[in-house]
Amino acid sequence: MVYPIKTKEAVIKKVLMGGKSHHEIASEAGICRSSLTYWLKNHKKDGNENLTEKEKRPYLMKAGRRR
Repeated sequence: MVYPIKTKEAVIKKVLMGGKSHHEIASEAGICRSSLTYWLKNHKKDGNENLTEKEKRPYLMKAGRRR
């Protein structure tokens, strides 16, 4: 699933504020913890520049086999 950038930014902001575990925040947002970890890794690397909405498997789109 592709999440809007605003959703990613809001979830990352909650993590950076502290107070709750990554698991709790992910559960509240309705995302898996691995997605949250991936977003955080990209945010630490490039800030919000790297939170773009992108297809993880673009090769499927080229072949016309979108999920």
